[in-house]
Amino acid sequence: MKFNKQLTYKAALHQLIKAQLKDAQAEQNWQTPDVLMPVSLHWQRRVVRGFNQSEEIWQRTGIAVDTQSITRVKRTKPQSELNKRARKTNIKGAFSCELTHQYQHVAIVDDIITTGYTVNEIARLLKSAGVKQVSVWVFAISDPAKPS
Repeated sequence: MKFNKQLTYKAALHQLIKAQLKDAQAEQNWQTPDVLMPVSLHWQRRVVRGFNQSEEIWQRTGIAVDTQSITRVKRTKPQSELNKRARKTNIKGAFSCELTHQYQHVAIVDDIITTGYTVNEIARLLKSAGVKQVSVWVFAISDPAKPS
């Protein structure tokens, strides 16, 4: 979907996410976040790609989505093209955070997590801005045995 502009996969992804949310909400300790915050793309990458896959995947959950509070301010190399060490350096200082509301619980949403550096950088900013609880929701986790 992300690299080949296959937005037709969205409906299937939405169905899978809704099923997972329904199961999660049945759990006793489940806490619905105040808002979902998709990992932001730099404006130039968004223009080239035509969409933000994290926004596309996490629509229609019934949970508010905030696409304004986290902004990618630094144009970085795509994380998928870098090794683990380079990813950490690449993402440092790439985002800014100006909360549009005082959220207590934010779920950062993305398509895939590999090293966690991107979501950790955003979580650090959210915590510094006063968010009490930060969750990370991703559609896929890369294989930790695969060298990155």
